[in-house]
Amino acid sequence: MKIKVLTILALILLTPSPISRSTPLEVGYLTVIYVSNEHLISVKCIPITSEDVKVPVNRNVTCLYLVLDSQYPYSPHLLYSPKGKNLIGSRVCIATPRYVFVNLTEVKEYGVYRLKLRRDRIRPPIAILEISGSTGGEVSIVLPPNSAKELRLDLDGEAYYAYLTEIHVLSPFKPLFKISSSLYVIRSKKLRKVELGREVNLLDEVVNLTLFDNSLTLINEGRWPLSVLIKVRRVKLKPVLSLNDLSNVSIGNEKCYLMLNLPNYLALRGYKGIWSYDPLTGLPIPFKPIFLKLNEIASRELKLVRLKLKLSVPRDGINPSTEVYVEIPWSVREGPIYLPVGIIKEVGTVPSYAFPVKLIVNGSSVMYYNITGSCIDGSVILPLTTYNLTVGLNTVNGKPFENGEVTIKVYSHERNNYVIVKKGYSGPFTCKLLPGNYSLIVEFGGLIVANKYFDLKEDSHLNLRCNLTYVRLTLRPIKGGVVEGLKVKLRAGNLTRVGIVDEGGSVNLGLLPLTTYFVRVEGRGGLIIYEGSLKPHVRTIPIAISYLTVHISDLLGRPLRGVRISLIKGVKEVSSVTDEYGYANLTSIPSGNYELKVNWGKTVLAHKYLYLKGGYEFLELRTGVISFVAGIPLTLREFILGIALFCVTSIAIITKIKLGKEELEVVK
Repeated sequence: MKIKVLTILALILLTPSPISRSTPLEVGYLTVIYVSNEHLISVKCIPITSEDVKVPVNRNVTCLYLVLDSQYPYSPHLLYSPKGKNLIGSRVCIATPRYVFVNLTEVKEYGVYRLKLRRDRIRPPIAILEISGSTGGEVSIVLPPNSAKELRLDLDGEAYYAYLTEIHVLSPFKPLFKISSSLYVIRSKKLRKVELGREVNLLDEVVNLTLFDNSLTLINEGRWPLSVLIKVRRVKLKPVLSLNDLSNVSIGNEKCYLMLNLPNYLALRGYKGIWSYDPLTGLPIPFKPIFLKLNEIASRELKLVRLKLKLSVPRDGINPSTEVYVEIPWSVREGPIYLPVGIIKEVGTVPSYAFPVKLIVNGSSVMYYNITGSCIDGSVILPLTTYNLTVGLNTVNGKPFENGEVTIKVYSHERNNYVIVKKGYSGPFTCKLLPGNYSLIVEFGGLIVANKYFDLKEDSHLNLRCNLTYVRLTLRPIKGGVVEGLKVKLRAGNLTRVGIVDEGGSVNLGLLPLTTYFVRVEGRGGLIIYEGSLKPHVRTIPIAISYLTVHISDLLGRPLRGVRISLIKGVKEVSSVTDEYGYANLTSIPSGNYELKVNWGKTVLAHKYLYLKGGYEFLELRTGVISFVAGIPLTLREFILGIALFCVTSIAIITKIKLGKEELEVVK
């Protein structure tokens, strides 16, 4: 049994994932050097994962150097300022196949610069620049007025890295002379600049250029012929392919420089001198020994040393529970190595300049990388491939909505947990996710209203119809009656809604899931008019409701004003007060048996039990009140009792008076 289980696990691990990358991701770096008034401010390393690299620049920076990993197979093509202007080709910028220099004191734009790269042939991280000592021949050309001539700079079709060119122009008048080439650098004592087919201002009738193209077009726009003398020194690029040492480098009689842009897992030993100027442009390089001036002693003593490779996966945008394992070619026996997210880890000694790396993310997602460079902080950052997931929600009727009670969750089946939990929805939103299998769950008040499984292989947009709709209930009286002011309560699990019926007999309860609810309709005094289940799509509730009008009069039929009418059912009571005509209305009363009391203060004027069968009902009550004495009602019974008491009292007084007179006469 154990053997079968292990076999299955091995097949799962060895089977290529459907979401694995067919093309390895080239991992290179752009070293950004910030300079302020010839002082180094900071150095930042930005991973290159596409042909568009964003470089932030603040107001303290006066000069900017962008240095590419020399192993990375791309070269600068365009550099856009924050306002969208391309600086490559302007007088404030130098662009070579390996780096870009920008003078920001003239640009005066701060924010995010965008460097566009163009695919190039792979350049090794270490190479020897051999600059020919002689001019390699001189060419003299006569340019007629308003003419142009193209000049080839290579010899017998041999490829060169660059061409150091001097152009001498002889003319009795000020020449109108232009140079056209794909990219060249004007070398002078002042600010270096790049010109692309622009007019050159000849101060000493001599122009020093570094060209990276093998052709040059000379243009005479004047009315007089020009005599042009061109001197060219050709620059070869000899790659150093041995990791052991540099003793096989032959220097000869040429001027040689070591172009150095080492990954952090290689070190140069045996030479301490640093050449801080670019021999092709004369531009000072404020960071890293990019160029070393070589001699015969240096060529024998220089040696490359292998260092420990350090790998890390960035934490930005990645769930902390993500598990990453790395497989590298020289550690097959050790098996996959666990690589914690956001932590730098040493994984062994590097045997070569470039090598493939395989990452296994969350047990199934496989990503491949070609390591061509490294970050200057001592580690190679492997940016995990993430895709943008855009989520849009609609109601069951296909209408967009916004609601703060919606909870959106993304569940990872590889990690068996929620990687995104978002409370509230105010329109389509985008999140970053690793490739893998997910479920998108939408909850409303604890109820699941949408659930979709998806396999994320690319940037995706999910537009879900949720089991939600806007609920508007209508209360329909069976036998008539007024429903305005009734309170409607809905409940389903922990979800509750309360609304008041408007004058049209309807109540808006907002956005709710389509499910079965327990509904209760309450009238005045909390009297329950209706209780029951409300099924989905039911929007009308028939109710039995009464509208009772009571007329109160005295014994003689005169209306009584200000009398309190009460309907009592159990512990709940609904009351009203009569108007000047003796009428009182009791609305929103459920049908049933009630006890009716008519009170004046604490005095009960009438008492009656009645049954309300629904609809409009009228009740006429004549009380025993015949008048009011000092604001107190006087009933017929009380009036008769009062007269009787008066008569008895009067007889007693008269009798007492007579007896008093008789006693007086006897005394006399």
